[in-house]
Amino acid sequence: MNILILGASSKNSIGYTVGEELHMADKHSVTYASRTGKLGLKCDVTNPQQVKRVLLKIKPDVVILAAGIFTAPQMFGSMRGWSRVAEHLMAKALGPLVLANAFKSLKTRRPQYLFVFGGRDVSTELGFAVYTVGNGALWSFVRFLNRHSLIKAFYIDLPFVRESTMEKQYCRITKSKISDISIGVNEITKAIQKILDGKVKRKRVLLGKKGSA
Repeated sequence: MNILILGASSKNSIGYTVGEELHMADKHSVTYASRTGKLGLKCDVTNPQQVKRVLLKIKPDVVILAAGIFTAPQMFGSMRGWSRVAEHLMAKALGPLVLANAFKSLKTRRPQYLFVFGGRDVSTELGFAVYTVGNGALWSFVRFLNRHSLIKAFYIDLPFVRESTMEKQYCRITKSKISDISIGVNEITKAIQKILDGKVKRKRVLLGKKGSA
C-alpha cells in the first residue's frame, strides 16, 4: 500500500521508524512529511492548503498522523512554555480536523485508512496533563469519524517507544530509565499490519502495559 506519514520530523521520530519498518518488513511504499520537510515533503498538519496539496500529490491509501511537539512534564501551578504546549495541542486537535476535511474534499482516490498515534487518555503521571488533553482530543476524533463518516480511523494507543525522540528527551530531563514500560517499533507495525489485513476490528489498539503513561 501507499502510505503517507505526517509528523516524521527526524530519524528518531516514531513516524519515521514505523515507516521504515513498514517498508522493509511489509514492502509498503512510504512517504514522510513534516513541518520542516527534512525527511521528505514539507507539510504542517495544521495548514489546510499544505495538507491537501500533499494528499493530491501522494494519493495515499493509508495516512498515519504522528505529529506532536515534545513538552517536558509539568505540574499544575508551575506550567510554562505555553507556546510549545499550544503547538502540541494544535497538532493533536486542529491537525486531525484539517486532515479529515482534506480527505472529504478530495474528488477521487481518497485514503482508505487513517491511523493516529496517541497515548493514554488519562495518564498515570501528574506531569502529563498536556499529553492527556491532546490524546483525549485524538481519541474523541477517531470515535467521531467512525460514527459519522466512512473513514476507517484507528487510534494506536502507545506508551513510550524505545529509542524514540520522546523517550530520549524524557529520560534526559527526568534522569530516569523507562525501558520497563516502553515498547519496540515492531509492536506498532505489527498492529498496523493486522488492521490492514482485516484481523483487528476494534478502533483503539492498546499497546504496552495497560497502566503505563
